Amino acid sequence: MDKHFYGQSKWESKRKAILRRDNYQCRLCRRYGKRTPAKIVHHAIPTEEHPELRLTDWNLVSLCYSCHEKMHDRDTGLLTEEGENLKRRILRDARVQGWIPN
Repeated sequence: MDKHFYGQSKWESKRKAILRRDNYQCRLCRRYGKRTPAKIVHHAIPTEEHPELRLTDWNLVSLCYSCHEKMHDRDTGLLTEEGENLKRRILRDARVQGWIPN
């Protein structure tokens, strides 16, 4: 994780814009009809894998703390199965929208 990046004003501006876009609600909880406040903006495709996507709107998802904890294995730093599933959904949606090539 690039701690320096997360301290930059361009990240903080993007983070605020994504939370606004998602109405400050966790997008995963909303899938199940829940309205949970989101405080975290998650990179579906980790910045370690594709740093060029770290400010790309379609790669950013507002999450509550509980859902965000389910995305990462805190021991290894890798995505969990749930994190990989979200990553696949985001990539599929980006392809359907034409934001990335098939």
